[in-house]
Amino acid sequence: MTAAHRGTARLREGGLSSCSVGGELVVLDLDSSQYLTIRGSGVYLFELLGVARHRDDLVAALLARFEVDECTARADVDRFLADLAEAGLLA
Repeated sequence: MTAAHRGTARLREGGLSSCSVGGELVVLDLDSSQYLTIRGSGVYLFELLGVARHRDDLVAALLARFEVDECTARADVDRFLADLAEAGLLA
């Protein structure tokens, strides 16, 4: 995870389109014409990132919604934010 996303993160505004397909979220980056498929807890995290969220709030949200330990939740949030940042989807 980059230093910029250890605190607050949110999806970038504009240039993104998404729809649910069979329990997955398909995201189209209109700027790069690339598709991303998001599954499981990532769908929930993606929805939460429509507004700025602190990393710790995302971890707490996973802990409240899924049966997962804190270490796993932190690792999942960090990996998810890093993947979104690499794809250029974070503001």
